[in-house]
Amino acid sequence: TDKGLTAGREIRVLFVGDSQTYYPGVSYADIILKTPGITGKKIARNGAGLRTINKFLKKGLAGDDYDIVSIMGGGNNSSSSSPPYSVSRYPSNELLANYVRNNDKPDVILDVNSAFSDPKYFKADNVHINKLAHQQLAAGWIAAIKEKFGVI
Repeated sequence: TDKGLTAGREIRVLFVGDSQTYYPGVSYADIILKTPGITGKKIARNGAGLRTINKFLKKGLAGDDYDIVSIMGGGNNSSSSSPPYSVSRYPSNELLANYVRNNDKPDVILDVNSAFSDPKYFKADNVHINKLAHQQLAAGWIAAIKEKFGVI
């Protein structure tokens, strides 16, 4: 959420999510939190479903104030063990992302399911995105924030 982001001011980010966000030292969140001018917190756990991620979100927002909230999840609500995922009440992550775009009006959405569908972006388990994908996701995240807010 935009709270008057200005150039030269440190940006505070809350990351919440499942194993993709959790992936210690390699996740897009860890990469972004190492970027000069960005600080924040990561609340994530392997196997976290959307209900748990919602609890992480509430916990994070209750404990501190953030300029941006970044959420990644949905895969653990899937009946499939590999992409394309399907989410409770929604046939796919793409439809869930479209629902969020159209109803909740977030400032920025990065569709990881579409951007990293090539097998080269997955670890051997074919579920978790690999280091290359996390690096590209972090770069895309930072570029999107720069474009939207003109900062970082």
